Amino acid sequence: MLKIIYTEIGVHLELLAVDRDDWIAARLKFAASVGEQMIVRKERAAFLLPNPIYEVCAVEAYLRQAGASRITVQRSDLQYIELGIDGRWIGTDPESAEGIFVSQQLDRVEFCLWQLWHATDDLLFAGDELVG
Repeated sequence: MLKIIYTEIGVHLELLAVDRDDWIAARLKFAASVGEQMIVRKERAAFLLPNPIYEVCAVEAYLRQAGASRITVQRSDLQYIELGIDGRWIGTDPESAEGIFVSQQLDRVEFCLWQLWHATDDLLFAGDELVG
């Protein structure tokens, strides 16, 4: 399962070895036990990867080879490409942009997305070290 956490300071992607629906059920049960109301709805989420690091065609080919069928890849602008995936949005406020998005894909597709995300972090961090 892919878990994308959206906060006011940024986005973070995690790869978890659990079933999405089981994870959501446990999350709802925990929220109810502490008196918190959670909202779960079917959504489509997106996250960005730097375009200088990844070209759209290369990412599409990489994901297609892994078996991805419902993931979109498109150029956002000159600096970024955007990946879109289907899943479930979980939050406490329907108007907030903060929350958790979870998606269940083929294991190898999830791993590919996780690799792309972390390779971006590693490359950007390495670039910061060289500059800073």
